[in-house]
Amino acid sequence: MSVRAFTRIAAGGGGLLAAGFVDRALTPQTRPLSTAAAAAGTLGHIRLYQYQICPFCNKIKALLDLHGLEYETVDVNPLTKKEIKPWSEYRKVPIAVLTPLAGGEPEQINDSPVIAERLLDAIDAAALRPARAAKAFRSPQAMEWAQWSDAKLAVLLFPNITRSFGEAYQAFGYVQDVPHFSTADRLSNQVVGASARLRCGWRKAR
Repeated sequence: MSVRAFTRIAAGGGGLLAAGFVDRALTPQTRPLSTAAAAAGTLGHIRLYQYQICPFCNKIKALLDLHGLEYETVDVNPLTKKEIKPWSEYRKVPIAVLTPLAGGEPEQINDSPVIAERLLDAIDAAALRPARAAKAFRSPQAMEWAQWSDAKLAVLLFPNITRSFGEAYQAFGYVQDVPHFSTADRLSNQVVGASARLRCGWRKAR
């Protein structure tokens, strides 16, 4: 099913049906999770710097979860960026840092499409999924869906769950559960984040 066909079906009220079809069609077959150790050996320790409500960060986590790869997440303070500012000139998320298990220099990878490509290379090198599934995962149709989800879907998710101050405040509520955030960090991020989102919505409405 093409992106254009999916859009027509969704517009006609069959969105859930179309989404289920696409999910079944594009979900790759994977080998037993024990083979994930091979990919882990190639990738090393995986640390993902994120915002919990960032769709691009969640895309990378979904890819890792799908293939049974273990990883660590670090929540970045959206206001101060103190978790990445000392060592990274790139100030957006996600950022993946891969540290070889045998030692050596960590590899920093910025931006979700680049991270996904690097992970897929390692997954395929470790034969974590059958060759046929790997080919299908990178088929032109799959790449079209990936580009559509980044350019169209992901950018619409956040505005649609933060349509009001109350919704934005609730969305930023995840900061209350980040252990290394101080009380001031939690309060400022939830209030300022929700207020900034609301101001952004007003500017677009004008």
